[in-house]
Amino acid sequence: MSCICPRFSTKLLDGLLIKLYKYKNSTITKLGKNTNKIKRVEHTSMYVTRPLSLYKKSPELLQSPTIEGPYSGYLVVHDEDTTPTCLGLSHGGVSLIELPFPSNKLLNIKDYGPFQHLVFVVPILDQPLSSNRYYVIKAHKKHKGEAYSCSKEENRGMSSIDDNKPRHLFPNNIYHQFEFSQTITCNNNNTFTAKSIASDGHVPRFLRNIPSIQIHKSTPIPNNLILNSAKGLDKVLRSRYPSFDFPITRVSSDAVCVGKWVCPFMFIFDGELGYQVKNSMYYEMSLEQTWERIFTSDNNLANNNNHNNNKVMIDVVVPIQEFKIGGKDGVIDSRKCDGNVVWFRTIGSVGEERSVGLSTMIVERMIWEQKRVGWVNNEKQVRVVREEEYGGIGWWVRFGCFVLVERFVLRRMDGSLVFTCDFKHTQEIRTKWE
Repeated sequence: MSCICPRFSTKLLDGLLIKLYKYKNSTITKLGKNTNKIKRVEHTSMYVTRPLSLYKKSPELLQSPTIEGPYSGYLVVHDEDTTPTCLGLSHGGVSLIELPFPSNKLLNIKDYGPFQHLVFVVPILDQPLSSNRYYVIKAHKKHKGEAYSCSKEENRGMSSIDDNKPRHLFPNNIYHQFEFSQTITCNNNNTFTAKSIASDGHVPRFLRNIPSIQIHKSTPIPNNLILNSAKGLDKVLRSRYPSFDFPITRVSSDAVCVGKWVCPFMFIFDGELGYQVKNSMYYEMSLEQTWERIFTSDNNLANNNNHNNNKVMIDVVVPIQEFKIGGKDGVIDSRKCDGNVVWFRTIGSVGEERSVGLSTMIVERMIWEQKRVGWVNNEKQVRVVREEEYGGIGWWVRFGCFVLVERFVLRRMDGSLVFTCDFKHTQEIRTKWE
């Protein structure tokens, strides 16, 4: 039995969602309802992919701003066509010679001591790749899947500032953001350094002077690091709408994919962190369009004494949003929502509660994407009342009324379904007769 689910919006989650409708690279905003601190927010959620070889052939593209709207950016994929001049061989794998860093590889950072640090890096969004700004995620042992952060002066010990332990990533926290640079030494070796975006931040010791960064040797690429092609929104295909050539007896038309992005695991709350790192470090977010039936009527000539009624009265209530978790109807779990995560829950087949959380930035991006094509969320549901008249020749048998639905579909990289969100565009309604 389907349910009418409450919509997520700044009205429903007042004080919980970060107000990020104004799309700027740098936004000053209050975070949450119980804090008066003003922080700089970097918008973060959905990425498109580009091959590393593209940037080696056309390095000027590194300067390109993101074109996908707010909360967007590029993930660099190390591909087979990457030119040999950008990489060098080493004992522990393949040495990086140049930025940008690939996001479908684990990086082995060697310090000047005996230690090596296996990490996973993700570019900060709403920034060109030439900014060389990244989140750095621990990729092994204790704290696996958690983010490195910069220390403050208050962390100073007896003689030096202590490093913070890795912790869950807060993407809008500038102490979790690092800017890398590279230097060629007199021996023609390439070294890297990282600095804090925060003026009073101190980066972890192993990132201060990096004599070597290597691509972790792993063949083939682990399944949890596979990055499928995600080219973002196809505006032309989206504007065409799906074909309306299907029988009225069908509940909906065939779905057409009009956009595809990638979401790193840090922005999806899908079970234990260790499980996510092991099974799906990336999630695929696609945008689909379909026509969904909201009303149907048969012309029962036997009950009409063989008089053809050429008019149909439509009076139906349409929920403007619906959520599903793993294919089952879900609702917003307001008990758990805060200023960073929006939680959704459902009841499983044996009565157990299942939930999934999305970064508020992903939620805000979905809403922004819908509002710019006319979706309106003033109410939880819309009443559609209209009269349609048959203008064809002969008798009609069946009538159907359909609404355009845009559906965000979130999947793990193995193809398993995590979450869907339907946006009903009641300003786009079509009817047909048979």
